[in-house]
Amino acid sequence: MLLEARQVTADLGLEPAVLDWFAVNLRDAPAKVPATAAAKPTVIEEFWTTLTSPGGVAKARQMYDAAKKAGKQAGLMSEADTNILGYTMMRQDNNAKDALEVFKLNADAFPDSANTYDSLSDAYLALGNREEALRNAEKALEMLPKDTEAADNFKTLVRESAETKIKELKKSTSDHM
Repeated sequence: MLLEARQVTADLGLEPAVLDWFAVNLRDAPAKVPATAAAKPTVIEEFWTTLTSPGGVAKARQMYDAAKKAGKQAGLMSEADTNILGYTMMRQDNNAKDALEVFKLNADAFPDSANTYDSLSDAYLALGNREEALRNAEKALEMLPKDTEAADNFKTLVRESAETKIKELKKSTSDHM
């Protein structure tokens, strides 16, 4: 019991010192970030900054190709974020040409994704290239069984999108004959 009382007293005496040290060294201390670490963006940040800059799609593609050649493209981009960017370019920026390149980049990075080909189909359709739109919609359907990343409900949406495009594209082709 006496030992426990001494331990509690020692702990109570130490507590203010620990709190003072914490306040001075951690809570109130200025941030010590090396200047080089704060100034230099990561490869991923540089890639996305380039990709989203006006006229940067071609340069981002070069960055991706160089990273792929070096075996370092994994993690450079996510399929979902890249796809969202492509659709944003098509809708908000009315820039189907850059969107097409973004979707091509996405299909190259994620070749087993049915969604990347469905998106490519949308971009080709927006540019009036019906043949490539049809080819990529068909490729999306072909990839669905192989796509292990997409959830079943998402696969259903991709299937419906691709099938609708295929039906419309084949119908309009037969109407022109």
